[in-house]
Amino acid sequence: GLALALMRRTISKNYYTIVKYDISSIPSTASIINVNLMETTYALCCNNPGTTVGVYEITTTGVNIQAATWNTKDGSNSWNSGAASSSDYDPNVLAQGTFPAGGALKFNISGAGLTSYVQSRLSAGTIWLVLVNDGPTDLLNDMNSNEVSVVGTRPKLFVTYTPTRNFILGPGEYNMTLPGFTNRDYKLYIPRSYDK
Repeated sequence: GLALALMRRTISKNYYTIVKYDISSIPSTASIINVNLMETTYALCCNNPGTTVGVYEITTTGVNIQAATWNTKDGSNSWNSGAASSSDYDPNVLAQGTFPAGGALKFNISGAGLTSYVQSRLSAGTIWLVLVNDGPTDLLNDMNSNEVSVVGTRPKLFVTYTPTRNFILGPGEYNMTLPGFTNRDYKLYIPRSYDK
């Protein structure tokens, strides 16, 4: 995945991290069981353990993650309200995580909302997220991007899913389990077709 940090260094420090993942390798008919986003923090200004980070869906279109800045979504065009703001993402939080204490540490973010979002984006093949520091605005927490030299500290997305496949049963006898029925054996018989 790719990650880009957007920050405004003023008395009140706003901090957003844009994350984009290609999920096109997951079958569009798959059933998503769990999604886990792993990030690694580093201290550019200061690291503030216990600060909550929220994960939201980016709703602004035309974002170029490799060219976006605090004031532009693609290097030239402004975000919805000029600079990047809450108007550029859905207000419903998909998941939340908490920054760990000390130095560069990995932490995981997961939640039912994030899982549902990935499920809804399978046909699109990509997901766009923004990680927002939900703590006090005078705190600054940073997360590594895909450009860091240590591969193990780059942002990662772990998706657990089961593929959904259509199948045809041939002639024969099959044992069955029916929900709500216990201690009973059920069999399905599929006869062979033949011409008279």
